[in-house]
Amino acid sequence: MKSVWESTALKYPSPEGELKREIVVVGGGIAGYLTAFFLSEKGAKVTLLEAASLFSGVTRGTTAHIEALQGLVYSDLIKKSPETAGLYFESQQRAVPKYHSLIEKYKIECGFEIEDDYLYSMKSAEKIKREYDALKALGADALYLDSPEIFGNKARAALMLPGQARFDPLKFLSGLPAKFEIFERARVIEADLKKKILSTEKATVKAEKIVIATNFPIVDFPGAYFLRMYKSTSYAVAVSGSPELGGMYQTDEEDGYTFRNHGDLLIACGLDHRTGRASPEKYEKLIETAKTIAAGEFVAAWSSNDCVTFDGLPYIGRYSKKAPDSYVITGFNKWGMATAITGAELLTNLIYGLPDRFEDVFFLGKAFFGRGRVHKKRPFRLKQSRPQKYPAAFENRRFTFEGRRRDSLFQREKARRVQRYRRADPSLFSPLPAPRLSAYFQSQHFDVGLPLPRLAV
Repeated sequence: MKSVWESTALKYPSPEGELKREIVVVGGGIAGYLTAFFLSEKGAKVTLLEAASLFSGVTRGTTAHIEALQGLVYSDLIKKSPETAGLYFESQQRAVPKYHSLIEKYKIECGFEIEDDYLYSMKSAEKIKREYDALKALGADALYLDSPEIFGNKARAALMLPGQARFDPLKFLSGLPAKFEIFERARVIEADLKKKILSTEKATVKAEKIVIATNFPIVDFPGAYFLRMYKSTSYAVAVSGSPELGGMYQTDEEDGYTFRNHGDLLIACGLDHRTGRASPEKYEKLIETAKTIAAGEFVAAWSSNDCVTFDGLPYIGRYSKKAPDSYVITGFNKWGMATAITGAELLTNLIYGLPDRFEDVFFLGKAFFGRGRVHKKRPFRLKQSRPQKYPAAFENRRFTFEGRRRDSLFQREKARRVQRYRRADPSLFSPLPAPRLSAYFQSQHFDVGLPLPRLAV
């Protein structure tokens, strides 16, 4: 199934032989393309490698909302760190004027429209009020609406954030001048970030600096990003005959809906779930919902796989302490249009050694939990310890946890119980409502069920 976005980009060759390049960006979606664009604007010699064709992945599957209003994220972030929540909001708010300036500069026809953005709930006014309070505390020009009528139904509450935008992402990207080298059908099948060597089917590329801008990072170690986030699938449909909505809309549920106009089409998206847990009635339910708003015919349907991080913030920065000349941009939590342009500028500044006020927001080495602050000086980390009486399932791999921690499994009461038993007892390690590490520790025959902190490894 194809989306409504159509690319007008040129076709490019595949790489062959042994190549040496200054900066190599892996991934030809919006994040990788904008990173290559900003770097080339500063005079860098950039090469972009795309596994298939440009903009053929998640970028083609987006619904293209450029918005800082992102579900209920701020009411959660502000409890952990008001400073980080404020900087994250500012980074997302900067996206719209940045896109607008590029569109004006290069005279790109991509259906760019400034619109109000609405978050509403049909069940709980309390959650909307908390998000509104958080946004106001961050200085946002938000408006709270009590029991508004939305699409013919009375909602419990809604909040509106003005100055957001929608556009056609493929027309926008195709309209940007590509002052850098592009290779298509150049899937990286092997990558050594320490030696800075990338191998495709027919080429080997030696780079001075590498940016991994694929949907999911292609290198497992160092980095261990497969432990830090998961894939989520969402569905979208386009139905003709849509009235003018007068804004963009999103519901407050994790598997809820978003709505926007695209010409005379209504684009409805939602029903998210973890990738691999599909059910066949998703499209039917989405089309049925869309037709309660638009009176026309079904036009298109598509799906997309996004990366969702466990703490709600993307990963943008150096790939790992062990690979200082490699960088990553990933984990957009389904809000990639706003984060892509901010992240691309951030990576450009990092590569050029320039300061960027948003660097700490997406800092890979932070442990993002604690009482209202980010602990940078004493990060939550793993350290090899001297032998102690741990369960037999730990074998010879014994770890203790250092640094500030809250709700840890290894508090004193737990530690006494662990020392008391020689054999593994699963009841000692009841999982928290957080990512489990069983994918990594399966070969070690134990499962700690501990939230993985944002550590640079």
